Amino acid sequence: MKDHGSKIVTHATPGFLGLSHAAQAVCLEAFHRQTASKDDWMYSVPAKEIPGGLPGHSLFVFFEQNETGGFTALLGSEH
Repeated sequence: MKDHGSKIVTHATPGFLGLSHAAQAVCLEAFHRQTASKDDWMYSVPAKEIPGGLPGHSLFVFFEQNETGGFTALLGSEH
């Protein structure tokens, strides 16, 4: 796999922060796996991969590049 450099999460929304620590860890692991294999401005983790699923109508957790050059973690319902 090609290394695309260190991509970091610099911001998180209240919805993401409201997830359990286990769910946050799974999402962050998926984000880092995805960034190692492709260079993009947005990554996603489906609810079915997240322990306990997601609240409300969210089907994904997104990691989107923000104005700082880092990434923001957010629920689909917060998009």
